[in-house]
Amino acid sequence: ATLQPIALRCSKTRRRSGHHAAAEITTNNAGRDARRAAHSRRRHLDHGRGALRPVHRRDSGRNSREGAMRRVLVVAATAAAIRLGRPTAPRTFLRRQGQCTRRQKAALRDLWPRYGVDVAWNETLTFEGAGPCVLDVGFGHGESLASMAAARPDTRFIGVEVHRPGVAATLLRLAEADAKNVKICRMDAVALLEAHVEPEPCFDEVCVFFPDPWTKSGSNKDAPATGGSGKDEHRRIIRPHTLDLLSARLRPGGFLHVATDVDEYAEHVRNVVASDARWMCSVDVDARPSWRPETMYERRGLDRGRTITDLSFVLR
Repeated sequence: ATLQPIALRCSKTRRRSGHHAAAEITTNNAGRDARRAAHSRRRHLDHGRGALRPVHRRDSGRNSREGAMRRVLVVAATAAAIRLGRPTAPRTFLRRQGQCTRRQKAALRDLWPRYGVDVAWNETLTFEGAGPCVLDVGFGHGESLASMAAARPDTRFIGVEVHRPGVAATLLRLAEADAKNVKICRMDAVALLEAHVEPEPCFDEVCVFFPDPWTKSGSNKDAPATGGSGKDEHRRIIRPHTLDLLSARLRPGGFLHVATDVDEYAEHVRNVVASDARWMCSVDVDARPSWRPETMYERRGLDRGRTITDLSFVLR
């Protein structure tokens, strides 16, 4: 009996001011949603590192597990290399890969069996055949490699590159030219020479065109021609360890060709090779030789007003 008047009173109130009651309910719901959103933002935003960014706990956990697994694999691989007597050398390239277009992905799938060489971890490569053999280290997008192969059909070319988009672009160039004297390895050139090529004379020339200079302003081929950083000089592809590898695998009288648009890097190459009595400088010019094709990085350097330096050294 006491509950009936209250129920009736509430129903009368709703009938009398239904619009206001609905508005109040809507306002309460909006406030509740706003509070929930604010609470969610407080939970999922990282306030410790500059600009706020969302942190997905589930993805963060997965990424941390993957990162931990990668670190474990790196440590295990390093320990195995040391145990086998193959100490790891510093990387001479950046790990950035870039994105492949659909056409490039199709090239990697369809043209790799024709031009690519898959190297197993315990495999040793042999370069038998008629004619000279040229090793092209870091061929980029393959402009120079494809042009040299077309101009010298009796010469065998081995290209080494780590970045997928560049390898894919090179495969397309080789297919368009119907090249038959080129093979490609997708791996670090230093690792290839250390672990997969016997220390016996097998190359007649080695080309290193516009390598990463590892300059003071950052590890970037487009970096300005400023002084070196010191701490990154050991990452440069032209260094005493690389000369040791090439001296054992280049035939006497063979050539090492280097081209760069960074003046400080050119001076670095001169100093490193001059300190090795096994090599003799044969070419040191500021103009591109007629036999060397122009590359994308060379055009970029020229557009920015840089000097192109070509160096050639002969193994005594």
